[in-house]
Formats: sequence, C-alpha cells, structure tokens
Amino acid sequence: MHQISLDEFREAVETLGLLSLSSRDDVRRKYLKLSKKYHPDRGGSIEQFQKINRAYEILTHYMDSFRFLFNEDEFKRQNPILVSLQNNSWIKDRMIDLKYLEKNFEEASLKLKKKGLIVQH
Repeated sequence: MHQISLDEFREAVETLGLLSLSSRDDVRRKYLKLSKKYHPDRGGSIEQFQKINRAYEILTHYMDSFRFLFNEDEFKRQNPILVSLQNNSWIKDRMIDLKYLEKNFEEASLKLKKKGLIVQH
C-alpha cells in the first residue's frame, strides 16, 4: 500500500465514524457493523460498501505501521485512569466528594424532616 495522505486518513476516519481515541477492536467493530449494513447482497450501496472497505484498509495499514513511544509520558497519556488509580488521587478525590455529598444529604434531610416534608415510617 502507498503512503496515505492526511486527507485519505481523515476521510477514512469520517467514513467509519470513529472517535479520536479508538482501539483496533473499536475500528473493527465499526467496520463490521457498517459493512454489514451497506453490503450489496443486503440491498446496500456498492459504492458505500467499497468506501467502507477502503477506509478499513487505510486505517488497518495505519495501525500496523504506527510507531509506539515506549516511555512514561506516553503510558500516562494512554492510561490516565489507571495512572490516577495507582496514585490513589482519583480515589481520594471521589472519597472527598462522597463525604461532602453525604454530609449535605444528612443536613438537607434533617431540614426537610423539621418542616414535615419527610415522614419516617
């Protein structure tokens, strides 16, 4: 396959309706869904089917030729939640949020009970 242009790449991404951050499995699932929908044997458009196949060919070639950065910054960029979990910052932030919500919920419940808007059974 020839070196693809940026325009070909953009068109392939748009044809498959991909998000900017997609895995190889995401691309394959989109391709299978669209190729099934537009398959000529199922009443689909031959032109659209060929366009979908070409888009998949371009993107799989791109993914196969992709050069990976094996460094800490790239790992963090690709796995932000995992890195946050390992640092416990995400969990700590959520715990603070939960404690704040719990406190405010209790205060709001007491006010509503005092006003007679909540009846305990």
